[in-house]
Amino acid sequence: METWAFVVLILAGLWQLLPINTLLAKCINDNVLETQDVKYSETAIYFSNDYDTEYPLTATDGQKRLLQYRIDAAGDDEEQKAFLQAQMGAISQQNPFQAMQAYSMQANARQMAYNAQFNPVAQPMVMQQHNMIAQQQMMHAQAMMNAQRQQAQMAFQMQRMAAP
Repeated sequence: METWAFVVLILAGLWQLLPINTLLAKCINDNVLETQDVKYSETAIYFSNDYDTEYPLTATDGQKRLLQYRIDAAGDDEEQKAFLQAQMGAISQQNPFQAMQAYSMQANARQMAYNAQFNPVAQPMVMQQHNMIAQQQMMHAQAMMNAQRQQAQMAFQMQRMAAP
């Protein structure tokens, strides 16, 4: 038992005294990393997701940032740029509560898809939950459209009142 402790102590001492990091660095080919001078903003549009777009409290800012990267990558395609800018405008109107609600709906949808695929006993219950969530999403979309319509009407009335 004492010999194992002594061996471990010697190995720990050697680890501290020898330039092991230098030896390991010589074994690893760093040229691959050095030759790839790629910026995150150039490759972010190819990621399936990232923290900023998935976390509900930062989702709006993350989606705007990602859309800006896509607008920059669109180049001379004005139609694509206009479409992406319209999406950015729609995202800008979303508040953190809506992002949190959308995140929970996505989480529920993933759970239901998992249950439907791997738990055939729960399929009728999953279908009922799916219908209920679809109804909630429709009601939410209608409420959002009504709120936007009311905002537009109020803005129009304010402009009419301000005009001489």
